[in-house]
Amino acid sequence: MTETTEDKWDTKVMESSEKAWSERTGCEKVLFTVTQFVKVLSAFLLLYIFIISLGLMGNAFKIIGGPTAGTAFRNSAIFGNPIAGCALGIMATVLVQSSSTSTSIIISMTASLLIKPENAIYMIMGANIGTSVTNTIVSMGQMGDRDEYRRAFGGATVHDCFNLLTVSILLPLEYITHMLYHIGTGIVDATGINAETEKAGEIDFLKVITKPVSSRLISVDEKLVTKVAEASAVVTEAKATGLAEDKLKELEDDLSGLLKKSMINHQRTQDNFLFLNTPMTDQWAGWLLLAVSLVMLSTTLVLFVKLLQTIVRGRIAIWMKTLLNLEFKSVPFVGDYILLLFGAGITILFQSSSITTSILTPLVGIGLIKLDKMFPFTVGANIGTTVTGILSALAGSNIPTGLAVALAHLFFNLFGILIWFPIPFIRAIPLSMAKGLGSLAADLRWFPLVYIFFVFGALPGLLLALSLAHWAALVFVGLPLLFIIVAICCLFGLRANSPDVVPAVFKKDLFFFPPSMRMSNETENASATSEAASASNADLSNPRRWWSAPATWGLGWFALLALWAALPNAQWAVIKFHKIDKREHVGIGGWSACGALFKKDAAWAPIPLSGSNATIHLQSCTADLKMKCANKSTFSTIPGANKEYEKSYYACTRVDKKSWESFCLNSVQGCGTKHKEQCGNITK
Repeated sequence: MTETTEDKWDTKVMESSEKAWSERTGCEKVLFTVTQFVKVLSAFLLLYIFIISLGLMGNAFKIIGGPTAGTAFRNSAIFGNPIAGCALGIMATVLVQSSSTSTSIIISMTASLLIKPENAIYMIMGANIGTSVTNTIVSMGQMGDRDEYRRAFGGATVHDCFNLLTVSILLPLEYITHMLYHIGTGIVDATGINAETEKAGEIDFLKVITKPVSSRLISVDEKLVTKVAEASAVVTEAKATGLAEDKLKELEDDLSGLLKKSMINHQRTQDNFLFLNTPMTDQWAGWLLLAVSLVMLSTTLVLFVKLLQTIVRGRIAIWMKTLLNLEFKSVPFVGDYILLLFGAGITILFQSSSITTSILTPLVGIGLIKLDKMFPFTVGANIGTTVTGILSALAGSNIPTGLAVALAHLFFNLFGILIWFPIPFIRAIPLSMAKGLGSLAADLRWFPLVYIFFVFGALPGLLLALSLAHWAALVFVGLPLLFIIVAICCLFGLRANSPDVVPAVFKKDLFFFPPSMRMSNETENASATSEAASASNADLSNPRRWWSAPATWGLGWFALLALWAALPNAQWAVIKFHKIDKREHVGIGGWSACGALFKKDAAWAPIPLSGSNATIHLQSCTADLKMKCANKSTFSTIPGANKEYEKSYYACTRVDKKSWESFCLNSVQGCGTKHKEQCGNITK
């Protein structure tokens, strides 16, 4: 059975000499079914770990950014600047690795009237760009194979290209007309939604299934960044309005207190997790978690791809490729819209476009999904993530304002689809851009790192800095820089796709151009011809030994990751106290014992007293309780008596709790009918 194609970005020819199902014996059918079942279960397990590693990476960026990430929204003077707002949205989303988190901050501040809804839309556009960094990072996991790397990076960056192109058109249009703002507010007004509308519930399916594992690894205070953002904007507004000095000092103290808090949830009532009581600072803990999550993500991705290649082989590979690249020859492009809906549905289920595109990116790399079919999945994921924003707005405090911004986000993506998706020759623009980036990645293995740093860090950071400096700096430096970048991209696009319209002076190949950027590409054409002529074997050369090397390699890395994460943390053992006990947790580590909330080193408690020394100590520390019982014979039954029993227990620090309970029951007399219950409650 053979499938042929001449597409350079496809896996060329897929052939299989595997037996048809009808030709297999009964034993062969059973063995094949059981083996495939075990492999599929293993694939789901690896996918589960992959999703958890993405979550850990997002939490790592949140911890590294710290509460100060919220102060990025502090300068309300720049919110009216569309380019600065967009740059701010990109950087905030990259920092927290979640457009849902950055969007919730923006919506929260908008609902609190700290940002105007029409200005919040610029930041929402930036969040749309920033969220595509995750699958771009994921694509680097296939760096080992040049062809897979080309396809994976191209499949990842088609998301970037769509978002960047859409923003380049709709951001200036929105600044001139406020079109998206008027559409969002118009729909909210037409549906009669107001501040009295009842909140809706919000369910995060992905968190439900990953929480049992992720909650044992790290717990991040996700609301802290929002609180800092709100407090920062309040302080800025108070300074601008000339608030009284004492009131302003109070607001600044509140903000300072929030900024000193740890992003890691070190709470007395918190269940154990790996970084609880860590002796490391937030910065060190964040960088460690980032390193662990990136290695875990890469290892899991390699194992997932290897396993997937053993599952989707032979006739199954040809069938799956046909399914994932759905096309109806009699009705062109209908299959693309079905894939778009499929991408939206998965994203609504996962409530994360990053998860959807990150799962599909490796499939593009191994050739199961064509690049032009990744595009409908991607734009569908963009639509799906806006549904999550709408649900979040409906569960928020100021529903009309939040919903107007969420609807503007939805229509931003809908208009982007209408511009770049339906017409084939226009659709070719983002696809050609993604192919160019993929080819560059195949030529220069380091290019994706530079691309990620420049597109998601340096460029928005520079534009934001110019905006903060002065509007003239942005106009006379920032905008010309953007025009130069766009012009260079257009020039190389024309060189690759329409060389006839390029002036002769721009057709010259400079010595440092990689092969994919050269116009004299005979070598590349020869390579492409050779690839097109070759066949891709859909079978596995030795399917019975597919698991040995990858499994050993993967388990070795997971064991190493466990050591990396465990050794610096005080989680070898944990001393936890009763809820009424005000003492903090104490974590026992490999070389230290500490609690993250302790302000300074403390001496260990002395050995408990025993015998006559214990009796003397108990008589002294329970004297106040004895006196209260002597003054009132029903003392144990009055409201608030338990507080006095607790105070007595804490005063007796030199004895263990059993000794205190025994002394309380036998030596403290005349306290009433609930005396025994009160003594027992303390030591439960």
